[in-house]
Amino acid sequence: MKRLFLLLFTLLITITSTTQAQTIWMVFYTDNGLAFINTITGENVTLPLTGERFTIVNNSVIYFDNQHGRVMIAYPDGRQVDHPFIQPAAESRRIDWVISDDEAWIAWTLTSTDTQGRLTTRTSIAEINGSNQRVIFTETDNTNSNLRALPVAFSADNQTLYMDSHPDGIGQFTPFSQYVGMFAVDLATGAKTLLPGEEGSSCICGGTIEQDLFLRLRLHLTTDSTGFDLYIYDLIGNVETVIPTIRLTNYNTSGDVLLSPDGKQIIYTLARIQNFGTANQSLQTVFVLLDLVTNEQSRLNDTALTSLMRPIGWTENNTAIMLIDTLERETWKLNIETGDLQHITDGIYIGILQ
Repeated sequence: MKRLFLLLFTLLITITSTTQAQTIWMVFYTDNGLAFINTITGENVTLPLTGERFTIVNNSVIYFDNQHGRVMIAYPDGRQVDHPFIQPAAESRRIDWVISDDEAWIAWTLTSTDTQGRLTTRTSIAEINGSNQRVIFTETDNTNSNLRALPVAFSADNQTLYMDSHPDGIGQFTPFSQYVGMFAVDLATGAKTLLPGEEGSSCICGGTIEQDLFLRLRLHLTTDSTGFDLYIYDLIGNVETVIPTIRLTNYNTSGDVLLSPDGKQIIYTLARIQNFGTANQSLQTVFVLLDLVTNEQSRLNDTALTSLMRPIGWTENNTAIMLIDTLERETWKLNIETGDLQHITDGIYIGILQ
């Protein structure tokens, strides 16, 4: 409990717009289910469930119920209800979704297999309340590349949906968010346009789109160097910057990328993975900080982590990042100034309801 309230404190000091009368709930996924913690009273509401893809939306959490194969909404008062309009169809093998930054819109993709065994996807958008629903993109994997369309992010003005031609089942082989061929869909016309540098991309590497910046890790292969480069594209100003990542011997995977809220720092992940998902799994992970003002880079953890940790967000005025251990269901904090790694609490931190 002491660790839990330490986490409450370290996160709440970054919230400046709340009042004393406003109820704030922190949400965790624990061994016992989905837990809502009232930061004022300490009340704990835990819903026994097994799920994934937990997404904060206003005063609720959207998630996929693994047991029943349904998209559900959970509330801190203990209610669990079917999502009213995002559900897999009878023929669906998967459903994915993404929320706009202002939580005004949602996009979701249904993946199925046609009579010829090809993956097919249908992507729709709607306002959060379900109004203005429409299909904006459909695609069939005609090359049998086992790729499916995956929604990744909305643009800042909600006029574009960014997606990936995503390898189906990649989660069996890597724990990180990785992409193959990212593209944009114009929500007014449905037109598809590959993002810069994605033409013919064969790298399953990390990336993200935040604040209209496209951040993309790609393989760097020359006669004297092996590793990754970080490409930074300003999608509004059409400016491209390429920064070589820190070179680490035999680190063969690049994963999660995080841009700080003030747009001045980037965290990216490098890993050496062997036999992922097996009894002989070997994992070494290093987090690297890139200062976009000076272009200087620094390795945050001197000793590679051997547990399965992923960065999920910034805290403490952009001086620390939150990490989650998805296997052990724990939340940690990494101080980017000192490199200190601190175990905060059991349970995976999902977010805050205000």
